[in-house]
Amino acid sequence: MLAEESKSNREKAAGVVFTTAVAPLTGFTLAEFYHQKYFLQADKFLMSEFLNVHSSEEEIVNSTIAARLNGYVSGYGTAEELEAELSSYGLSEKGATYLRDSIGSSDP
Repeated sequence: MLAEESKSNREKAAGVVFTTAVAPLTGFTLAEFYHQKYFLQADKFLMSEFLNVHSSEEEIVNSTIAARLNGYVSGYGTAEELEAELSSYGLSEKGATYLRDSIGSSDP
């Protein structure tokens, strides 16, 4: 199992034995909605832009676009990566400019 191999490699590198058990996943519970896409939800402007296209909580939880926006707002991703995919987000030009500015990039 990949997880056990990774644990073993980390133990060797650290020179210690970890007591964390590696076990198969037996279930998964989604976090409450207010924990989903936390940084996106905290950004009221981008969240309103996103809600113009996706209005239900389920769409927000399951949306790859919401996950990508959340990543950019929280400091992950580069200006180049953003430009490569920005047109697929469905944001207005104002929203696109806002997102570019929020990650410190400029218009191409």
